[in-house]
Amino acid sequence: MEDKKGWVYVLTNEFMPGLLKIGFSRRDPKIRAEELYKKMRMPGEFIVRYKALVKNPKEIENLVHKKLNSKRVNSRREFFKCKIIESIQTIRHLGNPLHEEIFEKEDTILNGYQVFRTRKGNFIEGEFKDGVLDGYGKISSGDEKIKIFGEFKDGKLNGFGTEILSIHKYTGEFKDGKRHGKGVLTANSGTTIQGKFSQGKLIGYAIISFYNGSEYHGECKGFVKNGKGRLSSPTGMVLEGIWVNNKIIKGVSFIEGSGCAYTGEFSYEKSNIPLPHGGGVVEWENGEKIEAKWEHGLIVYGNYSHPDGTNYIGEYKDKRRHGNGTMIYPNGQKYFGEWKKNKRHGQGKLTKLDGTILIGKWEDDEFMNVTED
Repeated sequence: MEDKKGWVYVLTNEFMPGLLKIGFSRRDPKIRAEELYKKMRMPGEFIVRYKALVKNPKEIENLVHKKLNSKRVNSRREFFKCKIIESIQTIRHLGNPLHEEIFEKEDTILNGYQVFRTRKGNFIEGEFKDGVLDGYGKISSGDEKIKIFGEFKDGKLNGFGTEILSIHKYTGEFKDGKRHGKGVLTANSGTTIQGKFSQGKLIGYAIISFYNGSEYHGECKGFVKNGKGRLSSPTGMVLEGIWVNNKIIKGVSFIEGSGCAYTGEFSYEKSNIPLPHGGGVVEWENGEKIEAKWEHGLIVYGNYSHPDGTNYIGEYKDKRRHGNGTMIYPNGQKYFGEWKKNKRHGQGKLTKLDGTILIGKWEDDEFMNVTED
């Protein structure tokens, strides 16, 4: 059998001070109030102070009467000596209203500890002062997917609290209902942010643990990496330096255990990962070093040196010596000229240790026409 809906109401009459009429009706309680006025021949009308639309209103009425039995002035009559707010809270608690309307103001201002359900289906529990949460309180949606609890002041979270929304959970300090101070924000994706917040936004130094295992320690502004910071990934890749809008523009890049590191400028123009671009240096643990001009991850001109005395200064293409350049070999010989794919190719000059000089054309690292000076 389908549940029938109806109203549970609270009425007052100025000629019955301190008493409340609590009953139920299938019709608008205002009509019932008029009927009682005529039936009881009161000198003044009954006023509807509260009405709640519920399922099984007669059953809810009985439960409310039973709950407030100690306040009932006559077991045969539906009049109670209690505060309006107490009657409203009892109906809310027992009736789970589908809809409600309050026509009382001054007498229904909430104070002290209260538990009730709003007309929108949300649950509110906590300490009230002058009608708003003040002290420890809890607000939750009917489906429990949204929860807010902690220290309230003037109806808003102020102090330490927790906010659980559909997309994230935050535990930490609040001010005027916004994240403000130290706290931890955890997204549904699994990413966790520990840091300091101001008016709901992340500012200053933070630790961000991403869902994919990467971790960022550094400065942020509004959930975006901005300032000095270090990002490390599970693969061992580390980026440390200056960040602007989630992108590193200058700093150090290396893979842990690789034995080499890049220090310089970066670009994202042709990739979604940072590539060396502009001035930068790569250094190896064995003492090798190349100072170079980079374009989107590739060297275009560089100065390479090796502990064995090898030194090349010149142009590069596709990570190899290509174009004009000068090479000093470990044995002291010096070559100046053209290169192609890491080999002497084109016009060039080789100066040997004994003073012999070879000037001419080279192909695939071989001197083609001998000219001695």
